[in-house]
Amino acid sequence: MIRWLIRAARFLRENLKRRGPRWIDIGAVDEFPFNAARVVVRRGVPIAVFHDETGISVIGDICPHMGASLSEGTLHPDGSVECPAHRMRFHLKTGACSIGPVYSARVFRFRRQNGRLEAFL
Repeated sequence: MIRWLIRAARFLRENLKRRGPRWIDIGAVDEFPFNAARVVVRRGVPIAVFHDETGISVIGDICPHMGASLSEGTLHPDGSVECPAHRMRFHLKTGACSIGPVYSARVFRFRRQNGRLEAFL
């Protein structure tokens, strides 16, 4: 698991340096079901799109602590997701972790364009 995370981080660092961040289409707004998460991979980055009472949130799907998929976690009404591996919660809008900033999840800026979602990465 750790080797995979190291390879993924290296790939992201090299890939983003070469091409630079930009707005990337991640799907139609209506493709993301309410009170659920859906994972899309763009530019080699697994992205979890959550649609709940607080609106749409776009965060990195990989838990920064143990590498679990946050999209498989439990969605809470307060706008957070609970990691399935260790029960820490991550706020969907800020990425803040329930135990402090050490393990904050990556949050992506996003926008709606003509019924589609685009993330900045």
